[in-house]
Amino acid sequence: MDIDVVTPAYRVASAVAQRVPGRWVDVVAPRIAEAAALRPSERRRMVERHQRRVDPSLSDAELERRVRGVYRSYGRYYGESFRLPSVSPAALDAGLTHEGYEHIEQAVAAGTGPILVLPHLGSWEWSAFWLTKVKGHKVTAVVERIEPPALYDWFVGFREQIGITVVPLGVDAGKAVMTAIKAGHVVTLLSDRDISGGGVTGRFRADVARVTQAIADELELLIRDAPEQWHLMQPNWPSDRSAESAG
Repeated sequence: MDIDVVTPAYRVASAVAQRVPGRWVDVVAPRIAEAAALRPSERRRMVERHQRRVDPSLSDAELERRVRGVYRSYGRYYGESFRLPSVSPAALDAGLTHEGYEHIEQAVAAGTGPILVLPHLGSWEWSAFWLTKVKGHKVTAVVERIEPPALYDWFVGFREQIGITVVPLGVDAGKAVMTAIKAGHVVTLLSDRDISGGGVTGRFRADVARVTQAIADELELLIRDAPEQWHLMQPNWPSDRSAESAG
């Protein structure tokens, strides 16, 4: 029987992050994550592939710096997320700038919860907690189930602790999202991963394909602006999956 050591590690890390000064977490968490970048792994290889997609002209040395930057950013993301339950509304507000928030306000005021289409960029949970804790919105997030199940359950509990209603990706997700929208929730969709591997295909209506491509173009602009904060470490394109299979 496999022993789950990951879930207890996350629990301990979260507890520690909430009990030590935030500045310590901001220093230590990125360094721990960067150390993981030194070890060859499938995850590191995918980070390399994705960073070369952002800039194919990267030299080997530049790529190495970029990969380490991704891992440092990923470590900071976890550190910031883990300490969120202990962060005051004032500190949340001080740690975030925003642009276009009025569109969220307008949608909620009109009685329809907006959908925020996001990439795995930076610390989205900080923004979600800001919406719930500072602005008083209800937030619903659609998330992919992860293994082991105990870790998924822990993440669900953690996100619910900071005011995020979690909808697992699956056949019932659409109905749950529609319910949340009608209730005026802000719905977040992390949308830069092509989980099914189908991409934008002829199975969808032309308008759906057009809007999907427009969203992808906007996400690309955000990622190009801060590629080291792009925390995508899974295969995402057909060639990624081929490379992963080839080992």
